[in-house]
Amino acid sequence: MKENDHEQRLQSIEEKISWQEETLEQLSEVLLDHQRQIDKLIEEQEKLLSLTEVGGEKVANEKPPHY
Repeated sequence: MKENDHEQRLQSIEEKISWQEETLEQLSEVLLDHQRQIDKLIEEQEKLLSLTEVGGEKVANEKPPHY
C-alpha cells in the first residue's frame, strides 16, 4: 500500500473513533437522565403507597357515600 493510502485509512479510523466517543458520551448522558427519572418515579410511587395506608392497614378503595 502507498503511504497516502495508510494515511487515509488512519484518518478514517480516527474519525470513526471520534464519532463513537461522542455517541457514547451522548448515550451515557441519556442513560443518566433516565436513571434520574426512574429514581424520581420510584420515590413518588412510595409516597403514593404510603398515603394509601392508615395505621399500617391499607385504606379500602370504596366509593364515597354520595354515590
